[in-house]
Amino acid sequence: MKPVLIWDWDGTLVDSLDYKYEDIWSEIFPGDKKKQKIVISYIQTPKGKSVNRYGLIRYVLSVTDNPEIAHWDDETFKNNTRVKVLIDKYEHAVKAFLYKNGLRAGAQQTLSSLFQNGYHMYIISGGGTDDSLREIMKEFDIDKYFKAIFGFGSNGASLTCFGKNENFSRVVGLERNTDTSRYVVIGDSITDHTFTKKIGGNFIGIKNKWNGWSNNSQRFLVVSNIAEIPTILEKQFLLTT
Repeated sequence: MKPVLIWDWDGTLVDSLDYKYEDIWSEIFPGDKKKQKIVISYIQTPKGKSVNRYGLIRYVLSVTDNPEIAHWDDETFKNNTRVKVLIDKYEHAVKAFLYKNGLRAGAQQTLSSLFQNGYHMYIISGGGTDDSLREIMKEFDIDKYFKAIFGFGSNGASLTCFGKNENFSRVVGLERNTDTSRYVVIGDSITDHTFTKKIGGNFIGIKNKWNGWSNNSQRFLVVSNIAEIPTILEKQFLLTT
């Protein structure tokens, strides 16, 4: 029996981290070097890596403009006029970048091959809401390879968090299989690996400059090229029952 594959998005299927970790913030906060520096520094911390765009914007506004923002409930924060403008700018900037730069090398062919070979695949990502991720993947003509695409903000989790655990419950419900050893998570961050350990699944790491992973330095499989994944799955993760 083939394992169920759960893919991350940013840094895994698209090379977007340089942009999202650095360049985008000059577009979100143009001319405000202080805010740009604060948010870019925050992204490098464990807490900064554990929140999505809402969490990043909440943090920078709370430490530069109004400390009370840190304590607003999700609805108050989401519906704030200024926050709406910033999130809208972020969304449009990300889409423009991705549509210009495309998928990571080998991603389209690998997803197509896995789909044709009968793998059930899902996206669980903090890189956007369900709808925004689905829209982007439809543009790349890869939405058809996934049984479902799960982002953040519509699954009962905090608005500022990735919602990975809540989304995994959605996957289990669709698969009707609670044996977590049958799930393989493919991602590029410690957050992805921690999530995998928490659910009791298996992990394949995608190397990039931000994680600096190698097979010699990690206690899990690491690949440099997405095209390696089908062979690894066939050799190491095919389930006998």
